[in-house]
Amino acid sequence: MSEIESSLTQLVTDEEGSKPTLTLMSSIGGLKVIKPQEAEHLTAFIYGESGVGKTTLAASIDDVVDASPTLLVDFEKGLLSIRRKYPRIDAINVETYDQAIKVYRDLKKIADKGQLPYKTIILDPINELEASSMDDVLIRTGIEAENNSKRKSDKDPDQPEQGDFGKNRIRILRLLRNFKTLPVNLIAVSTSKTEKIEGKIAQTKPNLAGQLSGDGAAMFNEIFYIYKADVTATNKTTGEKKTHNTIIIRTEASRTILAKDRTTDLPPLIYQPTFTKIFKLMEEGNK
Repeated sequence: MSEIESSLTQLVTDEEGSKPTLTLMSSIGGLKVIKPQEAEHLTAFIYGESGVGKTTLAASIDDVVDASPTLLVDFEKGLLSIRRKYPRIDAINVETYDQAIKVYRDLKKIADKGQLPYKTIILDPINELEASSMDDVLIRTGIEAENNSKRKSDKDPDQPEQGDFGKNRIRILRLLRNFKTLPVNLIAVSTSKTEKIEGKIAQTKPNLAGQLSGDGAAMFNEIFYIYKADVTATNKTTGEKKTHNTIIIRTEASRTILAKDRTTDLPPLIYQPTFTKIFKLMEEGNK
C-alpha cells in the first residue's frame, strides 16, 4: 500500500466529525507536510505611541512557559521599563543594520545545529532599526555617487531621496523575513504615526517610511495596536462607577486603525493585555 493510500485509509476510519491528524504525504520536495493546526510559532507586530507599554507587552511573553527563554534585540537602549519585571530576559544592544545582520547570522548558525536556546525573539523598535539603516544607505549612496562623479552639488547628503527609501525598504523587509525563518516566536515593536489619506481620513499605523509601514507589519500573523483610554466599570454589588486609564490592544482593523488577527480567536479589543492572556484566548478559540 502506498503512503497516500495508507493515509487515506486512516482518514476514512477516523471518527465522524473528528479533525484529520495525518497528512496525505509526509514530505514534498524534501519539505515536511504539516496540518495548519501544527503551526508552532507566533509572529506579532506591536505598535503604538511612545510610553504606552509596547516593550512591556512584548516582554510579557517571557511569562509563557512554552514561549521562554526570550532574547530582546534592543535598537534604542530601552530596557528600563522591563528591568525589574522581566529580569530573566536576555538582551543585546544593536546600533547598526550590519550588526543586526550579524546577530541574525549567528542565531541562524546555532539554530541549524539545533542548539538555539531561545523560544522567542523580540525586535524593539523596528523604526530605530529603519533609521540606522537609512543612515547607512545614505553613506553608501554618497560614496557611489562620488565614485561615479554624478553627485549633484545641490544634493543634501543627509536628505534621502525616493530611491534611498526604496533601497531601505528592501533591506528592512529582507531582515524581517530572515528573522521569521528562525524556529522561534517573533515579535516586532514600533512607534505609531497618524497620517491623513488624501487629506481626509486620518489613519494610524506603524511609524515607518512609506510602504514599509504597511508591508513590514503585513509580514506578521498578528498586528496589535496598543493604546490607553479611560474605561468606566460598574461595581455589580454597589453600583458604583469608577473610571480607570487602561491599556488596550486592538486586534481588528478599521478604516483608521491598522490591525490584524489571523488566528480569528481574539476579540477586537483586549483590556490590560499580556501574552499570557493572549495565548489563553487563542487556546480557548481552538477548542
